[in-house]
Amino acid sequence: EGSPVTFSASGAISYSWSNTSDSAVMVVNVPVGFNTYTVIGSTGACSDTSTINVQGWPSPTLTAICTPSLLCLGASATVSASGAGTYSWSTGSSNSTFTVSPLTPGSLVLNVSGFDSLCTDSKQVDLTVVGLPVITVTATPVSVCSSNPVTLLASGAISYSWSSGPPGSFSIVYPVIPTLYTVIGSDTNGCSNSATVIPIVYPTPILTVFGTPAVICAGESATLSVNGAKTYSWSTGSFDSTVVVSPTTTTNYVVVANDTNGCFNSIVIGQHVAICTEATHLAGDENICLIYPNPNRGLFTVSLNSFRENWKFEIHDILGQKINEGILDAEKNILNIEGVEKGMYVISLFTNTTLVHSEKILKE
Repeated sequence: EGSPVTFSASGAISYSWSNTSDSAVMVVNVPVGFNTYTVIGSTGACSDTSTINVQGWPSPTLTAICTPSLLCLGASATVSASGAGTYSWSTGSSNSTFTVSPLTPGSLVLNVSGFDSLCTDSKQVDLTVVGLPVITVTATPVSVCSSNPVTLLASGAISYSWSSGPPGSFSIVYPVIPTLYTVIGSDTNGCSNSATVIPIVYPTPILTVFGTPAVICAGESATLSVNGAKTYSWSTGSFDSTVVVSPTTTTNYVVVANDTNGCFNSIVIGQHVAICTEATHLAGDENICLIYPNPNRGLFTVSLNSFRENWKFEIHDILGQKINEGILDAEKNILNIEGVEKGMYVISLFTNTTLVHSEKILKE
């Protein structure tokens, strides 16, 4: 439609066309439809007429678009054309729609020709490819003790989202172990990129503390020992790994320890002080009782040298927790603590409410 067609006439001296042209050659934009063109050629006294018929076909109205027209590097855009029967793209594609994924930033021009019958139309689409933002992330401090705060700071974009918390240019984290943190930054073009950081995290020192012996009487001493770190500070004021204490009652002691990385931990140890009152003899009795075997495996005998009514017993662990109690209703009484852990315990004997004997027993 509207395409130029060249008509040529020969065999005469002068020519006259039906569209008013008087040249042997004329160019006409042929309209849509069946068109007839007549030329009269003259040699002077003689003339002749010739006719030619031309069919004008409508040209396709081609539309071509690229979505999006601004593309982030690594993403894909959809290119499409419509308005024709067949298509030929500068990329070599003959599809009406296809995708492009440019590998470098810059401008990309795509040309397409659309064909319909004998006619064609052409269009051009422009695609701009922009590079991704370069995101950097830092951790301050670079190394910390477990569960201490670390500030993560990102740069290179205008907005950020973190794997560790709310959006923003920074994030405060409390890693327990070395942890990978990721930040995604987006620029003014809507393009995004990511960066990661792993702070160095030192573990909390694992402390082991114990007292020897586990149970003492008032006036006796025990040695408390700790290991698992480099330096120590006791609630007694000592800075050694061992400390000797002589409490008159059951007492808790605290030790704070630091390792070579500057990480600290604390632990509490209780030194149990047993009731070690000497046996009170009942009237005419030289000895109150005999407890055997001691040490034992959980079964032992309490033999009363002089049995009377209202005998009772209580058994406590080294922390003073009562684990058993009952009545002694015979001269020989077999007691059972097989269900408790190995260690030191204290058995106390009473008549009515009067304590008459207290003794340490060891379960192996």
